Amino acid sequence: MTESPLTEVEIVKAERELGVSFPEEYRAYLREVSAGGALSRLERTGRGWWWAGNDETRRGLLAIPFPHPDSYAEADEELMAREPQAEAFEDDAAYRTAWRAWADEADRFEDLKSAGAVVMQEHGCGFSTLLTLTGSLAGWHSVVGRTG
Repeated sequence: MTESPLTEVEIVKAERELGVSFPEEYRAYLREVSAGGALSRLERTGRGWWWAGNDETRRGLLAIPFPHPDSYAEADEELMAREPQAEAFEDDAAYRTAWRAWADEADRFEDLKSAGAVVMQEHGCGFSTLLTLTGSLAGWHSVVGRTG
């Protein structure tokens, strides 16, 4: 289903409220084609402007610059190397506690990998198209893996 385009006034209000600037290509899409359609719909809800299908808890991550993948590769490897292994623990309860703490840290780290971006399209098999709104890589990007 194609959503009606947004007006320039609505686009400016959304940018101001979200604290970001949309790339010109996306602004043109919103203004001339649709507020949704093949892409996640940008809509005004009771909680403000946001994209349908995107987790609203990620709203605070939007202002954080989208990181270049090279910037976190070493930290990612280090985190994966620290994953608790069951054989290192005397009992299953201690292992589960340690693993849950590690998994929570890994989840927070994963969220930061896509800070400054929203999912525009889900393609399945871990592929999503992101619209990055902050950082040196602002624009469109396809990524593999979890995006929030």
